Amino acid sequence: MKIIIGNTTFNSKAEAAKKCRQLQDLHFRKGNIEGEDRLFLEELFKRHPRKESKLGGGITAIWCDLAPEIPSKCFYVRRVDGTTIDIAWTRCLNKPDRRADVLRIMRRAVMEQIVAFKTKTFSNLETTPSAISSLPLKWNEVHVDHHNPSFLVLAEKWRNGQPWDNFQLDLTENLGKFANELDRKSWCDYHEKNANLRIISIKENLSKSDKEDNEIF
Repeated sequence: MKIIIGNTTFNSKAEAAKKCRQLQDLHFRKGNIEGEDRLFLEELFKRHPRKESKLGGGITAIWCDLAPEIPSKCFYVRRVDGTTIDIAWTRCLNKPDRRADVLRIMRRAVMEQIVAFKTKTFSNLETTPSAISSLPLKWNEVHVDHHNPSFLVLAEKWRNGQPWDNFQLDLTENLGKFANELDRKSWCDYHEKNANLRIISIKENLSKSDKEDNEIF
């Protein structure tokens, strides 16, 4: 399926995604993005399902840095009112997906538990072994992985057949959050009791066969 972004036509979503990754690599931590690349990104961001809350009344700058809560590259925009916010290019290429929104918010909700596990694992150590390869890994070389059960299996068991659309979400800020505090607490309690976490390398995580279940922690 062709994707048209501004004056550029891509023959597939994969082709458009490749362009976005190239721009991230090219402009990572190099200041404001200008010229044709900025124009392309402005058109791309107009496709975001929450463009009104992301772009506000307009933007004055775009740049690329690390994402606020996960170890990956991310675009940021400065709006005309002076505020800044991260914006995910992947959301601009995907059709609105309630399931994806809920899963993203579920990951965000347990971030404190993930960081606590990582901190406890490293303690005062400079490196810790990968659960897969046993190779020593530094703090910035690891992802925290859900293993037996995977994150998706854990999420499905907690959902217990409830339709994704039934979850009330607040999508007005950043990555979003549960609008119902009881849902957030129920999920966090279930995750804390049932998650089996392990340390693996970023490369090992990205090489996992089930790409949808790749960890973002």
